[in-house]
Amino acid sequence: LALAKEHPPQVVLTDINLPDGDGSHLVSAMEGDFRAVALTGFSRDALPSESAEVFDEVMVKPVDFDKLLAYVRSSAPPFAG
Repeated sequence: LALAKEHPPQVVLTDINLPDGDGSHLVSAMEGDFRAVALTGFSRDALPSESAEVFDEVMVKPVDFDKLLAYVRSSAPPFAG
């Protein structure tokens, strides 16, 4: 979370079940304007409503890489790095 405050993300990709917590709690604790994507083994309908509400997109594993890449590209401006 400290790193996200220092370098605000445009898109956050996370699993729901993390080793030290829950991806929806992670996203809820983050500040800023970003898109949140859950990469999970559960469909949006199978998620608890409080988890589903924090994500802009839910992608079921195995994730279609082309779909994920298209979503990220449409959600974030090009990197000017």
